[in-house]
Amino acid sequence: MPLPNFIIIGAMNSSTSTLHSNLQLHPEIGMSKLKEPHYFDKFFDKPTSYYMDQFSNAKRLNGESTPAYTWNHIFPEVPERIFNTVANVKLIYLLRDPIDRIISHLHRDLYRGRFKFKDINKVVLSNSNYVQISQYYTQLSYYLEYFDLDKIHILETNSLQKDTNQALNEICRFLGAEEFDSTKWIKARNQSSRKYLIRYYDTAHRYMPRQMARLYHLLFYVANEKIARPIL
Repeated sequence: MPLPNFIIIGAMNSSTSTLHSNLQLHPEIGMSKLKEPHYFDKFFDKPTSYYMDQFSNAKRLNGESTPAYTWNHIFPEVPERIFNTVANVKLIYLLRDPIDRIISHLHRDLYRGRFKFKDINKVVLSNSNYVQISQYYTQLSYYLEYFDLDKIHILETNSLQKDTNQALNEICRFLGAEEFDSTKWIKARNQSSRKYLIRYYDTAHRYMPRQMARLYHLLFYVANEKIARPIL
């Protein structure tokens, strides 16, 4: 069982799902069974074999995507854990306009029912997590204590959206994979125009099996109570 050759470390709400899905189309690349294994932040007490089970022996390159790995204000030990486990790993850091990222993060928490729409500005001012995740240099500085900058590929979300093929082939070159010109690239995942209120989201995901939680989501998509993207 292999360990990953690369990890998408963030940022949250910056098209990491789109990048993960696109790289999965590449014939040389295998992506983790779970899009976000959370091994180095939440499950590091488990044996390395638990993590290795996420990856395929059939692929030359394997990767995973856990944006919480750049929540270093909460999990400062993650970069050192990654370095000590897979010292030669390459890292990909997607950066989105920091205010747009905050708004998208708020939108995510709104449709998951974590607070009321009318409290939007109050929530940002009272919860520094929204701002700290958007402080990209601060988050990256934790990694620079362990990894040389040539091991980190930094990509703006706008570049991925504007010219998907070019941005993805830059990543292929960074990873040492063949360039992959394809009409199958996925333009976007988790689009804000398709967000509906999911009541008791956190409770459902805590107590329901994964597949049952997905069926639970479908009930709310049928209810069609759309949650608009907030404005600060």
